[in-house]
Amino acid sequence: MSNHKYNQSEGRDTYRTVDSEGHYEHSGKALYGEDGHMTRLDVVSQVSGRPGYHHHEWWNEEEGYGHGIHEDH
Repeated sequence: MSNHKYNQSEGRDTYRTVDSEGHYEHSGKALYGEDGHMTRLDVVSQVSGRPGYHHHEWWNEEEGYGHGIHEDH
């Protein structure tokens, strides 16, 4: 069974889902400007069939949308 954690603070929301063994399944964060509009969004999830790697999707005001597969760090 998965455990979901959500935290909200001024200018930032984060979430994390971990499995019953404590390993993350996916996580993300959203950052907001002083006026409340979103300035950045990050979503990280495991890559099926590739242990030790994660898929990272992001959006930010300067660069737009991007994604890639990276080694875990």
